[in-house]
Amino acid sequence: MRLSLAAQALYMSMHTTGDLLTPSEVEHVRDEAVTRLGGPEAVGFATVRRLLFCAAAEPDNHSSRFTWARDAASLVEAQP
Repeated sequence: MRLSLAAQALYMSMHTTGDLLTPSEVEHVRDEAVTRLGGPEAVGFATVRRLLFCAAAEPDNHSSRFTWARDAASLVEAQP
């Protein structure tokens, strides 16, 4: 399953898995990641690296974080 840009940014964010976020907070996290990393493609590459690391290092947390990021981002962006 693919993640929207907002979901990718949330997955990599410092927010705790399960945090309740407003749509404006989700947009802020997305926009900050795009600016910091240099564009949407860079966010995608960074997310893949993070997903692979977390899937190996913390498989239980990885799954719940992935689901949380996808669900929280759906407040702002439709998932692909």
